[in-house]
Amino acid sequence: NWEWTSQLHAPSIMPHLRKAMFARALSDFSFELVTSPRRRAMGGPVDVSFVIGHRGLERLPLLLATLKSIAAQEGVSVECIVVEQSAEMLIFPALPEWVSYVHTPPPVAGMPYARSWAFNVGALRTSGRLLIFHDNDLLVPVTYAAEHLKVIDSGYDAANLKRFIFYMNEQATQDVTG
Repeated sequence: NWEWTSQLHAPSIMPHLRKAMFARALSDFSFELVTSPRRRAMGGPVDVSFVIGHRGLERLPLLLATLKSIAAQEGVSVECIVVEQSAEMLIFPALPEWVSYVHTPPPVAGMPYARSWAFNVGALRTSGRLLIFHDNDLLVPVTYAAEHLKVIDSGYDAANLKRFIFYMNEQATQDVTG
Protein backbone atom coordinates (compact mmCIF):
# COMPACT_ATOMS: atom_id res chain seq x y z
CA ASN A 1 0.00 0.00 0.00
CA TRP A 2 1.93 2.93 -1.37
CA GLU A 3 0.74 6.24 -2.80
CA TRP A 4 1.64 5.17 -6.35
CA THR A 5 -0.05 1.76 -6.26
CA SER A 6 -3.65 0.75 -6.28
CA GLN A 7 -5.85 -2.25 -5.70
CA LEU A 8 -7.51 -3.80 -8.73
CA HIS A 9 -11.21 -3.02 -8.53
CA ALA A 10 -12.78 -6.15 -10.06
CA PRO A 11 -11.25 -8.66 -7.60
CA SER A 12 -12.36 -6.51 -4.68
CA ILE A 13 -16.02 -6.92 -5.67
CA MET A 14 -15.74 -10.39 -7.24
CA PRO A 15 -13.45 -12.42 -4.95
CA HIS A 16 -13.39 -15.45 -7.30
CA LEU A 17 -11.32 -13.33 -9.70
CA ARG A 18 -8.46 -13.25 -7.19
CA LYS A 19 -7.85 -16.97 -7.52
CA ALA A 20 -8.27 -16.87 -11.31
CA MET A 21 -5.80 -14.00 -11.65
CA PHE A 22 -3.30 -15.74 -9.39
CA ALA A 23 -3.59 -18.94 -11.45
CA ARG A 24 -3.11 -16.98 -14.67
CA ALA A 25 -0.09 -15.13 -13.27
CA LEU A 26 1.46 -18.44 -12.21
CA SER A 27 0.91 -19.92 -15.67
CA ASP A 28 2.51 -16.90 -17.36
CA PHE A 29 5.28 -16.34 -14.81
CA SER A 30 6.07 -19.52 -12.93
CA PHE A 31 8.32 -19.56 -9.91
CA GLU A 32 10.29 -22.29 -8.25
CA LEU A 33 11.99 -22.63 -4.90
CA VAL A 34 15.46 -24.18 -5.14
CA THR A 35 18.29 -24.34 -2.63
CA SER A 36 21.22 -23.15 -4.75
CA PRO A 37 21.49 -21.00 -7.87
CA ARG A 38 21.02 -22.70 -11.20
CA ARG A 39 23.69 -20.54 -12.75
CA ARG A 40 26.18 -18.73 -10.60
CA ALA A 41 29.28 -16.96 -11.77
CA MET A 42 32.21 -18.92 -10.39
CA GLY A 43 35.06 -16.60 -11.21
CA GLY A 44 33.13 -15.21 -14.20
CA PRO A 45 31.08 -12.06 -14.40
CA VAL A 46 27.87 -11.82 -12.39
CA ASP A 47 24.86 -10.70 -14.40
CA VAL A 48 22.51 -9.69 -11.58
CA SER A 49 23.14 -8.77 -7.94
CA PHE A 50 20.21 -8.89 -5.53
CA VAL A 51 20.48 -6.85 -2.32
CA ILE A 52 18.03 -7.59 0.47
CA GLY A 53 17.79 -5.79 3.79
CA HIS A 54 16.48 -7.70 6.78
CA ARG A 55 15.87 -7.42 10.51
CA GLY A 56 14.61 -9.93 13.05
CA LEU A 57 13.68 -13.59 13.19
CA GLU A 58 9.92 -13.24 12.70
CA ARG A 59 10.22 -12.81 8.92
CA LEU A 60 13.12 -15.24 8.46
CA PRO A 61 10.95 -17.98 6.85
CA LEU A 62 9.77 -15.47 4.25
CA LEU A 63 13.36 -14.37 3.56
CA LEU A 64 14.45 -17.99 3.08
CA ALA A 65 11.63 -18.61 0.60
CA THR A 66 12.55 -15.41 -1.26
CA LEU A 67 16.16 -16.58 -1.51
CA LYS A 68 15.00 -19.90 -2.95
CA SER A 69 13.04 -18.07 -5.65
CA ILE A 70 16.10 -15.95 -6.48
CA ALA A 71 18.23 -19.10 -6.69
CA ALA A 72 15.83 -20.44 -9.33
CA GLN A 73 16.59 -17.67 -11.83
CA GLU A 74 17.08 -18.98 -15.36
CA GLY A 75 19.47 -17.73 -18.02
CA VAL A 76 21.51 -15.41 -15.80
CA SER A 77 24.19 -15.68 -13.16
CA VAL A 78 23.12 -14.21 -9.84
CA GLU A 79 24.55 -13.25 -6.50
CA CYS A 80 22.65 -12.21 -3.41
CA ILE A 81 23.75 -10.01 -0.55
CA VAL A 82 21.62 -10.01 2.61
CA VAL A 83 22.23 -7.11 4.96
CA GLU A 84 21.05 -7.81 8.49
CA GLN A 85 20.45 -4.65 10.46
CA SER A 86 20.40 -5.70 14.11
CA ALA A 87 22.41 -5.54 17.31
CA GLU A 88 23.25 -9.26 17.05
CA MET A 89 23.97 -11.60 14.14
CA LEU A 90 20.73 -13.58 14.22
CA ILE A 91 20.06 -14.93 10.74
CA PHE A 92 23.55 -15.83 9.49
CA PRO A 93 23.38 -19.54 10.50
CA ALA A 94 20.12 -19.99 8.55
CA LEU A 95 21.30 -18.48 5.26
CA PRO A 96 22.31 -20.69 2.32
CA GLU A 97 26.05 -20.83 1.65
CA TRP A 98 25.72 -19.06 -1.70
CA VAL A 99 24.32 -15.91 -0.05
CA SER A 100 26.74 -13.18 1.04
CA TYR A 101 25.96 -11.87 4.50
CA VAL A 102 26.65 -8.42 5.92
CA HIS A 103 25.91 -7.47 9.52
CA THR A 104 25.24 -3.80 10.27
CA PRO A 105 24.57 -3.09 13.94
CA PRO A 106 22.51 0.07 14.44
CA PRO A 107 24.61 2.94 15.84
CA VAL A 108 21.91 3.72 18.42
CA ALA A 109 19.97 1.17 20.46
CA GLY A 110 16.31 1.04 19.46
CA MET A 111 16.92 2.64 16.08
CA PRO A 112 14.12 1.77 13.65
CA TYR A 113 14.94 -0.31 10.60
CA ALA A 114 16.50 1.86 7.87
CA ARG A 115 15.94 0.14 4.55
CA SER A 116 17.93 2.61 2.45
CA TRP A 117 20.93 2.22 4.77
CA ALA A 118 20.79 -1.56 4.32
CA PHE A 119 20.58 -1.15 0.54
CA ASN A 120 23.51 1.27 0.47
CA VAL A 121 25.69 -1.09 2.52
CA GLY A 122 24.78 -4.04 0.29
CA ALA A 123 25.27 -2.11 -2.95
CA LEU A 124 28.90 -1.51 -2.05
CA ARG A 125 29.48 -5.28 -2.04
CA THR A 126 27.88 -6.20 -5.38
CA SER A 127 29.71 -7.31 -8.50
CA GLY A 128 26.83 -7.72 -10.96
CA ARG A 129 26.26 -5.48 -13.92
CA LEU A 130 22.65 -5.04 -12.78
CA LEU A 131 21.65 -4.33 -9.20
CA ILE A 132 18.18 -5.22 -7.88
CA PHE A 133 17.13 -3.86 -4.50
CA HIS A 134 14.71 -6.52 -3.34
CA ASP A 135 12.15 -7.10 -0.61
CA ASN A 136 12.74 -9.89 1.90
CA ASP A 137 9.28 -11.34 1.39
CA LEU A 138 8.70 -11.23 -2.36
CA LEU A 139 8.91 -14.43 -4.40
CA VAL A 140 9.87 -13.84 -8.02
CA PRO A 141 9.30 -15.76 -11.25
CA VAL A 142 12.20 -17.74 -12.72
CA THR A 143 12.59 -15.17 -15.52
CA TYR A 144 12.60 -12.11 -13.23
CA ALA A 145 16.32 -11.28 -13.38
CA ALA A 146 16.59 -12.08 -17.10
CA GLU A 147 13.62 -9.81 -17.87
CA HIS A 148 15.25 -7.00 -15.90
CA LEU A 149 18.44 -7.45 -17.94
CA LYS A 150 16.46 -7.27 -21.19
CA VAL A 151 14.86 -3.99 -20.15
CA ILE A 152 18.16 -2.45 -19.02
CA ASP A 153 19.94 -3.69 -22.16
CA SER A 154 17.27 -2.01 -24.30
CA GLY A 155 18.45 1.38 -23.03
CA TYR A 156 16.78 2.06 -19.70
CA ASP A 157 18.79 3.13 -16.67
CA ALA A 158 16.30 1.81 -14.11
CA ALA A 159 13.26 -0.47 -14.10
CA ASN A 160 10.59 -1.71 -11.73
CA LEU A 161 8.96 -4.73 -13.35
CA LYS A 162 6.65 -5.73 -10.54
CA ARG A 163 3.12 -5.59 -11.92
CA PHE A 164 0.99 -7.85 -9.77
CA ILE A 165 1.77 -8.55 -6.15
CA PHE A 166 -0.46 -11.12 -4.50
CA TYR A 167 -0.82 -10.78 -0.73
CA MET A 168 -1.54 -14.15 0.81
CA ASN A 169 -2.81 -15.11 4.23
CA GLU A 170 -0.64 -17.21 6.54
CA GLN A 171 -2.05 -20.56 5.40
CA ALA A 172 -1.63 -19.77 1.70
CA THR A 173 1.94 -18.61 2.39
CA GLN A 174 2.67 -21.92 4.15
CA ASP A 175 1.19 -23.84 1.22
CA VAL A 176 3.49 -22.07 -1.24
CA THR A 177 6.71 -21.87 0.78
CA GLY A 178 6.50 -25.16 2.63
